[in-house]
Amino acid sequence: MSKRRLIPKLQLRTSENNANKMVLVVTKQFNEVIEIGDPVSQAKIFQAQAADELIFVNINRNTTSIDKLSQIINKVSEEIFMPITVGGGVKTVEDFRELLSNGADKISINTIAVQNPSFITTTSEKYGAQCVVVNIDYKKNKDGLYKV
Repeated sequence: MSKRRLIPKLQLRTSENNANKMVLVVTKQFNEVIEIGDPVSQAKIFQAQAADELIFVNINRNTTSIDKLSQIINKVSEEIFMPITVGGGVKTVEDFRELLSNGADKISINTIAVQNPSFITTTSEKYGAQCVVVNIDYKKNKDGLYKV
């Protein structure tokens, strides 16, 4: 029997009150966004509750630079000792390098995987298949069809 794992997914975005700060948020129906706090303190809480891994996803619709996301991951990785998966806005091999060098263990990609499937192979060959995660979001359109 395989072990059950607890892997919380934390959503991040730029604060509406401070454009230089990323905060944790919750969403309702992908539209309403509510800021709920500091990602570092929440990561520490999940570690204390014995989570197996954390996933951080930048949900900014207007792309935030990887630098801001990297800074958060760097702070989190200094405080917790569990695997961290990071995604949202990753578009280049350099983005991969930046996030991995700041403490991420795995990188989650989404849009770029659909737009350029060879990116999956490129990053897997460069950094190892174990750190490339493909996340697929889909939504039911007005015609009742599901679309990636």
